[in-house]
Amino acid sequence: MEYIIDDKFKGINVFVYCGGKCASKTLIKTLSKNFKTLHNHNKINFWRDYPIAKNKYSIFDVIDYNKKILNDIYIIDSYRTPIERKIASFFNNINLHLPNYKNMEIIDLINYFNSNMIEKLEEYHPLDEVMEYYGLTPFEKFNFEKKYNYISKDNIHFIKLRYADIDIWNKILSEIFKINITIDSDNIGKQKGYAKQYKLFLDNYYLPENYYNNILPKDIHFNIYNTKEEQIMYLNKWKNKILTDNKKQPIIHEDKFNINRVRNHYILITNKRR
Repeated sequence: MEYIIDDKFKGINVFVYCGGKCASKTLIKTLSKNFKTLHNHNKINFWRDYPIAKNKYSIFDVIDYNKKILNDIYIIDSYRTPIERKIASFFNNINLHLPNYKNMEIIDLINYFNSNMIEKLEEYHPLDEVMEYYGLTPFEKFNFEKKYNYISKDNIHFIKLRYADIDIWNKILSEIFKINITIDSDNIGKQKGYAKQYKLFLDNYYLPENYYNNILPKDIHFNIYNTKEEQIMYLNKWKNKILTDNKKQPIIHEDKFNINRVRNHYILITNKRR
């Protein structure tokens, strides 16, 4: 296939090839101070986010081009625990899901999320598809001592971080790139227009029993990127927030018309997917 890479994609040595709501914007803002970077979620999103390339060349063509002209290419991704990532993604795109969300009760946002979102949002891990494209097996274990995974093929270096370690990313990235790196946070939920609803949602959220019992334990990446102790702690944390078919749970939230008025609601959710 004949193609000509547009200038904006030339000379990129760091690809933040990262899943949604895993601090990819923070990585871009941080690394762009020292490198020419490109932000991408997956091979399909590349054409959506960069229409200049659509039907002309793929993200892999861009990587291959830069692989030929540069000494080293870095492709970096971050893992985040599933429930937190799904909720963050839901709110990041809440205007698309529920344009009238500010006029809805928190109870209704939770019900909508549990019924329509929790089993399908953010079920992708982008670095896997890049590693497979270049003939590598996606990571099957994590280096909990170093707090990152790193493997190279030719002059392409594949890196996997954990969102849970974001407070020491400066140390980790400085070690990887052998320069002093300071973290610049970006795209922070508590600074956005939905911040109040987001906090109330997190404070009052209850997890569907089916997700906890039948989906979370089978999550391959959850088992790879968390120690056994972390898995137990995470499961115990959410075990206390399961909403069963036959149990009512209190939802305490601010009245949408008066921030000082607080009232109790009780909900009974039937798991329709059983």
